[in-house]
Formats: sequence, C-alpha cells, structure tokens
Amino acid sequence: MLAILFLIGSAVLGVCFLRRLMRDLLDGVEQILWGVVAGWTLTTVGVYLLARCLGELTSKLMIAATIAVWIFSAILIAFEVRRRSRASSLLVWQEKYLGLALVLIIFTPVYFRLLSLQVFPHGEGGIYSGSADNDLAFHAALTSSFVYGKNFPPAYPLLQPEPLLYPYMPDFHAALLVASGLSMRAAFILVALILGAATAGLFYSLALRISRSPRAATMATVLFLLNGGLGFIYFFRDWWQSNQSFFAFFNSLHTNYAKISERGLHWTNLVADMMVPQRTSLFGLPLALMIFAVFASVWQRGHEVNEDKKENATRSFMLMLVAGVLAGLLPLFHTHTYIAVGLVSVGLFALRPRREWLAFWTPAVLIAAPQLSALSTRASGGGIVHLFFGWLGHDQGFFPLYLLRNLGLPLLLAIPAWWTAPRVWRKFYLAFLLPLAVTFVVVISPSLYDNGKLIYYWHALNSVLVAMFLVNLARVHRQRVLASLLAILCVATALIVFRSDTITSARVFTDEDLNAAAFARDHTAPHSLFLTAPTLRQPVLSFAGRSVLSSATAWLWSHGYEFRERDADVRRIYAGAGDALDLLRYYQVDYIYFGDAERSDLKASPAFFDQNFTVVYRSPSITIYDAHNSSNPISPDDRYGAFNKPAPRELASRVERDPFALIVDFPHTSFFVYRLYKASFGGIPRRKDFMSAMSLLGRNVFIGAAGWQPQREINRSALLNDWLNIPAFKQLYDGKSNADFVDSLLRNAGIEWTAGDRYLWIKNLDSGSQSRQAALIKIVEDKDFYAREFNTAYVLIHYFGYLRRNPDDAPDFDLQGLNFWRDRLDEWGDYRIVSRAFIESTEYKDLKPAP
Repeated sequence: MLAILFLIGSAVLGVCFLRRLMRDLLDGVEQILWGVVAGWTLTTVGVYLLARCLGELTSKLMIAATIAVWIFSAILIAFEVRRRSRASSLLVWQEKYLGLALVLIIFTPVYFRLLSLQVFPHGEGGIYSGSADNDLAFHAALTSSFVYGKNFPPAYPLLQPEPLLYPYMPDFHAALLVASGLSMRAAFILVALILGAATAGLFYSLALRISRSPRAATMATVLFLLNGGLGFIYFFRDWWQSNQSFFAFFNSLHTNYAKISERGLHWTNLVADMMVPQRTSLFGLPLALMIFAVFASVWQRGHEVNEDKKENATRSFMLMLVAGVLAGLLPLFHTHTYIAVGLVSVGLFALRPRREWLAFWTPAVLIAAPQLSALSTRASGGGIVHLFFGWLGHDQGFFPLYLLRNLGLPLLLAIPAWWTAPRVWRKFYLAFLLPLAVTFVVVISPSLYDNGKLIYYWHALNSVLVAMFLVNLARVHRQRVLASLLAILCVATALIVFRSDTITSARVFTDEDLNAAAFARDHTAPHSLFLTAPTLRQPVLSFAGRSVLSSATAWLWSHGYEFRERDADVRRIYAGAGDALDLLRYYQVDYIYFGDAERSDLKASPAFFDQNFTVVYRSPSITIYDAHNSSNPISPDDRYGAFNKPAPRELASRVERDPFALIVDFPHTSFFVYRLYKASFGGIPRRKDFMSAMSLLGRNVFIGAAGWQPQREINRSALLNDWLNIPAFKQLYDGKSNADFVDSLLRNAGIEWTAGDRYLWIKNLDSGSQSRQAALIKIVEDKDFYAREFNTAYVLIHYFGYLRRNPDDAPDFDLQGLNFWRDRLDEWGDYRIVSRAFIESTEYKDLKPAP
C-alpha cells in the first residue's frame, strides 16, 4: 500500500508541476503522461539524495518521503484551486486519443504477458525467466544492493570497491518500492507496465503533434513499438524447411528472429529486447520523447510568423529549460538516451542556430557533469570510445543489404515518406539522422552491440514520417491494400519475436539458491564481501544485496570495468593454491560461496575450505563459509560501506601467476620485452625467455604505488644491460661489424632507415660516441615498428599468460590462432574482447592455476 501511495503521489506531484510550467504546451492527457514520468524521475532523485545522506534505504524513510510528496502535491493543488484552473480538464476525454486507447488495449496485455513470463515467475523448483534472464539478474543485484546492502555511496557490487557508473536510478526506484513493501517481481512489473504505457502515450502525442492526424499517430505508434527488420523472411524459410504445419512451427518457436548473429540480424525489437530486460530504457525512452516534443514545439514555433516574437522567445526559453533539466538527469537513468538527445540537439542547432539552445544545454550539461566526468574518465582510460565503421555489419559483403535486413521496410519507406512530408518536418528529420550515423561510425559503449540503442531514436521520428506516408497512400491515393500490406511487412518480425518470447523460459534460480540468498540477507552484515564464481546467476548477489569480489566476465566487460584484474586470483583461491589464504586476506573477503558454478566452472573442491573455514550455512549443493579465522580478523562491521582498494602488489611476483600482470602496463613492460626480442632475433619470443625477462623487469615494481614508474625505468635499463650479455645475443652479434649489427637489427624489425641515418649511426658506433645498446633502443622505440607489432604482441601475451604456452604449441602446432586473433584485433580495434575470449576459452578454464 505504501508503494502505491508513493507512486501515485509522485505522479500527482509531477502533474502539478507541469501544469504550472507547461500548460500552454500540454493538454490534459499529456499532462498526466508527462507527470507520471517527470514525477517519478524527480522524486527518485530526491529520495536517493536523502538515502545517501542517511547511508541506508528503510521503510521509515519511505513513509516520510511519501508524506512529503503528498504534502507538496497538496500545496500545488491548493494553488491550482485558488487560480480556479480547470482541474477537471485532465480527465476530459478527447476523440483524438481514440487511436492511443486502441493501441493500449492491444499493447498492454501483450506487454504484461511478456513481463509476467520474463520477470522471475515462481514455478516448479525455483524462479524462471526467458531471454531477459541475465539482464534482470543484474538489475535485481543493483536493486538488492540498495535495499539490503546499504550501497551508499553507490559502489559497483559486482566488483567492489569500484564506483557504480552504470545508470542506477531506475533500479534505485525499484528499491524504493521494495523498501515500501512490494516484492521485487511486483516492483519490476508494475513500473515497467506503467512506464511502457506512458512511452506509448508520449510517442502517440509526439506523432500527433507532428502529423496532426490521429490515424497517422496510431500507425506511427504501432510501427515504433513493433520494429524488427526482415527477420520474418528467415522465419518463413525455416518454417518451409521444417516440414511442420505453420501453427506447429509458430507455437514451438525458440528463436528471436530479430537477433540472429549468424544471419546478420542485430537490431532487436524495442519492446521485447529493450523495455522488458533493460530497465534503464523504461525511463530513458519516455524522457527522450518528452524532450523531443519540446524540440518539435520550439521548431514549429520558429516557422510561425503570427505570434509576438518576444513572447514566443520567452515561451521557447522556458520549454527548453525544462527539457534541459530532464536531459541533465538522463546519465543517471539511461546514458544512451543522453547521447541520442545530445546528438539531435546539436543537429537541430546546426540546421537552425537559436539562442534558446543555451537554455537547454546549460542544465543538460551542468546537471550531468559529475556522472559524465566519471564516465568519460573510464571510457578514455579503457580505449572504449573509438572510430569503427559499420557497427556489427562491418564484415557484411554488401552493407546496404545489411542495413535493410536490420532496419526493415521502414528504411526504404523513409525516402518517399521524407519527400512527401511537410517542409518543416523534413528539415527536423535530418537531425535524427545523427544518432543513426554515429551508430555506424563511432563505438560509444564497451559492447559494440549496445551502439544499436541509438538507432531507436532515429526510428522514432522515422516511424512518424512513414506513418504519415502510409496513411496518405491509403486515404488520398486510395491504395488501402498496398498501404496495409506495407504496414504488415513493417511489423511482421516483431509479432514473431513476441511469440518466441512467450514460449522460451527456463529455471534461472532454484529454491535452494533463493534459500541461500535469504540466509545471506538475514545473517550477514550488509557490507559483507562474498567470494563467488564469476557467474551471471549468483543468488547472493541478486537477491541478498551482498557484494562479490568479482562477478561474471560478460557483465564487467559490457559495463566497462576491468574484468581481467581479479580473475586469476579468484581461480587460485577456489583451487586452494598455496597463496589462497593470503589472497583472501588481501581482498578482505568475508564469506566464501560454494555451489554448482564453483564446482562446474572452476573445478573447485570443498576439501580446502572444509579444512580451513567454519561452515555457516549448508544445503545439499550450497555451502557458505566464514572466511574469518585467527589469522584473518577483518570484520565487515568495521567497513561502514567503504570497501578498501587492495594495495598494489609487486609485478614480478604476479608474472607467472596472473595473466593480468602482462597486460596492466603492456606498452612499457610486456611490449617492450617483445620489441627487444623481435629486433634482436627477428621472430616472436618464446614463452620461457619472455617470462624470464618480465620477472626482471617487474622486480620491486608496485604499479599504482608512489615511485613505481622510476623503478620500472631502472629495471628497463638493467634488462638492457643484461640483454646484450645473454648467450644468444652475444653468439649472434659479437663477431659482427657495427654495419652488420645495425643492418641485422633493422632487418629483424622491418625498418628502413635513410642512407644518411644509417651511415650516421654506424659512424657513431665506430667512433664510440654511441653504444650498441643505444642503437638497439633507437630501433626498439621506432614508431613504425611500435605500431606494426603492437597487436601481434598483445595477442601473444594472452597465450603466454592465460594458456601458459607458446602459440604454436599443442594443441595448435602453428600460428593460425595467433594470426586469427591478431587479424580480428586489426579489424575491430577492441583489445578487451580479445582478453575476454581467452578468459572464456575452454583451454584456460581447464588449466590448473600455476604453482
């Protein structure tokens, strides 16, 4: 009951605010739609600030917040009554919304069906989900961390103590409802259902504002929600080859025909693959549509000449200011929406520069600045943002066909639709091409797949223009059959996707998992740190709100975190390696979780843990150990939410045990050794020689500690001194002249010096003014040599570190694997995906940790 009161009060507060600020722009229905979204957004941020100050989210806080929301709402309502405004106008039915009513009558039950099947329904032996299982497990983890884990200030519970940079406000909103008495499933479904309906309504009102036709707005809303490309062609092909009846095949679907990578289908359906699993879009999409409505209104007013210019400018300024505030909050709710809105605003400004854009950009940038600063630091440090042409279709033979396959018939219809649209909207449409273009030119996310989210914002306006064209084709040109056929082909794939998503379901957490999570929630401190296998389905993480040392590689990778740093240490602990106890103390682990994933994925045995730790919970297949003993006295109650960053460790001590030691300072350590070997001997180094050099280079180097870089340079000098005296080098070069020495190094490195440079170096070597060591360094640091060998060396160290072998050792016996990943890296430029591939390889998982 408290949760419902809070939701209604927040919506009422939003409506009251918007009636005062935007009465001239919004009619009654729009005020309700905007009020729900804006009210929930603003109150979520407000309660978050209170919870952060208090350090916890409790039912008492929610009672106080609900009372405060209703008090503010009552004050605003009283002002409205004193002004004798027509409060009843909110509820007056308008015939132009008949189309929206029809869409919601059809869409809401379908959407509810998808949600009810995907959002953890309880069935035989546990809870179930479908294609949304992994996403929802992650959102459950964030929600639980706020409710049960006192996650303030927000840390990333999958990799403590890293800051939480993922847009967490939608999950904090769900946490408010759970703290108010709703179950997590009820909170997820209720919010999704209402915001999904609001998204449909806001899009309808935007389409109506542009088209001024209820029929076109209705058609546009259907096209917007039911995107799906040309996947239906593959559906009918598979059905024809199945030798089944149509209904038998249709009723046994387990394939998402909007997302089949091997067939080049990557742009998924908005509802099934965004609004159901990715909860951040539930706020991002409606907020974007509200902002676009402001853009459209201001844009349209710029074409009208019958209004007072000063009054028009004042109204536009106020509208843009409100839109800017909403945009400034977007990085906390949905980062991709912020990027899309920013791109559209830049495009519109370029098409028609006006001073009122300052009213939008000022709050949009200032409010978002703290979150953007943290995001940009991580993105730039990890090399995430970079140019990359073609998105996931970069390797397709004929790229226009790839576009058509994914964007479907609306892409073709965009041409006549744009040509026949009113002039004011043709120019407006051009700005929405920017998000579409950026998708295929710049990587903006750790996961290239996520670039596709930007396409939905182009798709929004494209749906409006295509709907206007189809309605015009049917009514003016009397081509109703053709228009209907085109519309059906536009949405056919989405209908097939909806069917497959209502069939595909599997158990994701057992009752035993849930009982273990309940124990952790009730009997461990909120800030306890658990050691678990890096799995996508961890019950303590998702339902107890407890942080884990290192979670699933897929999550850490896709969210832009350093997923390689702790992987080897987690495996060493579960293997009971000689340093396992030291590692537990180093990371200050509180509890060790031992279940099916630890047995199957990490090949762990409980004997080591039974011998060293006390069992605090045991069920048939799950055991939880208390990691504290007489030599490990850390108490979770002493942390108060501030997990300590582990101290730096000596690089040399990690070289043989942790593959990340070869990656962490790659350009100055591993790659330096590689270039030294390549220039000296002309081939790639062998693992034994390479690791020996790395041990010397990493001696007394504690990366991240004070003075570690000067120590690294000292070690590089020492390595060079030793290098010229190793037997292989002396045997090869001691008997050669300086000219032969220089020529050999240049040939090995594949470098061509000018005759003048070559002569000068040989002369200096002969005169003794330069040493052979200096010549070697000169070649090793050559820019062309550096650039040409970088990717080969990067892949090679993964063989040395993760697989602990040379790339041409068994089972490969040649360099095809090395060349494959080097070519992939040359093409994609994604260094993190190479590391992920090695970590997730069967060969690496089957290896026992190094002694």
